[in-house]
Amino acid sequence: GTIRPSIRLTLEKEERFFGPGVADLLELVEEKGSIQGACSEMGMSYSKCWKLLNRAEEQMGFTFLDRYNGGPHGGNSKITEEGREFMKRYEALLDEMQQTGQKIFEKYFEKYFS
Repeated sequence: GTIRPSIRLTLEKEERFFGPGVADLLELVEEKGSIQGACSEMGMSYSKCWKLLNRAEEQMGFTFLDRYNGGPHGGNSKITEEGREFMKRYEALLDEMQQTGQKIFEKYFEKYFS
């Protein structure tokens, strides 16, 4: 295989609060329509998922998820507009960092390419 850089982006304030885990969780909530579905897809406990989300919301001061409690089919959750905007910016930043990182990587590791 080819050697390449792997960039992991984590945002922090007083503590780390947003990274690949929270981003994946929010994307899965969007896909599955519930935090329960997203947690089981990730193989993560419901309480751990809430802990991650609560920390992100606490650090940013806005809600990432609108929560709707159970009806006949259980509760569902939806990403807020602010949450969606934050995710888009996170993804765009990560994208740009990966592109820039690739160029810098090639500068320093060119001799290892065959």
